[in-house]
Amino acid sequence: MKSELQESVEIHNRYAHHTPLSKTIGDGFLYATNPIFRRVRDMLVSQNYSFYNELSEYTANYFMTCLFQLDTILFEKKLFARHNFPALEKLIQKFPDKEIRLADVALLECYSTLLHESVHCICQQYFKWHGLELNSYQDKNQFLQEIFAAEALALSMEYLTCLPYSDSAERALVCMNALGNYRDTDQLSFEQLNLFVGPEEAELWLFRGYFAANYFYEASAAPPGFVNSLAKSKAGDPRFSSLVESVLNIGFRLNKPFRNSTARVFFKMIGVQGDLENALTFDLHEALADGSAVMCAAKDIFRSIIRSEKELYANGS
Repeated sequence: MKSELQESVEIHNRYAHHTPLSKTIGDGFLYATNPIFRRVRDMLVSQNYSFYNELSEYTANYFMTCLFQLDTILFEKKLFARHNFPALEKLIQKFPDKEIRLADVALLECYSTLLHESVHCICQQYFKWHGLELNSYQDKNQFLQEIFAAEALALSMEYLTCLPYSDSAERALVCMNALGNYRDTDQLSFEQLNLFVGPEEAELWLFRGYFAANYFYEASAAPPGFVNSLAKSKAGDPRFSSLVESVLNIGFRLNKPFRNSTARVFFKMIGVQGDLENALTFDLHEALADGSAVMCAAKDIFRSIIRSEKELYANGS
């Protein structure tokens, strides 16, 4: 009987020819079977972004502090493609009879960040950032909201890309291209909210959850008062409020050390002075309210990538 890792490797090999990045695990599989992943990649290629793996000073910096290379990615238009697949093949060859899961290998941080970073690039084109230095923007609150929005959109797209895959080997392969933590119970909540309010609204609630999780970066769950205030438009329907709370909390299952490092280090690197809490003077509830600039931007970017409800669950494998 084949192990999950062996099955994942076979799936990768079956689809590897679909992109030039045959040594980046799952890249060809996702491009061939997932319309969200494919459109994100096509959008970047059409905007002259490039992918590379050559060893360089930039490569070394990327491995040491990949969180802080966003300015290079955005403004030099080049993304680093990890050649992580050959290592998996060698692992199988060395331990052919061992039950090794791809999730265990992911703990070694050999996942691909291309999808996540690609969405940041799309956001940069939309918001027209000229750099990542806070002091170079007249409206600092607006810029900070856009930074939060870009991260929330990247995480949302990763989550939505993972939705169609129920086979464990395929799901493991897809999750090697995502930073989030995905659970079947979360997917059920999202699908139920999708049925309740429609896909466009469900996507925006997912986005709000990731936005809030990075804002409340030390919290393990969405604060009850925050949930209640956002869901007040349909406060009389307890089922709606319960589903919204569940979907918002998908964002709060994001790796907590990752959220902390983003909040404590990344924002300092772009020029935030002192504690992040004191620097965030915008009203979170207003930022995430229907019709706000942030929510309008999120809706536009979702629609530029996801064209139909069918695409949320499309799997062409």
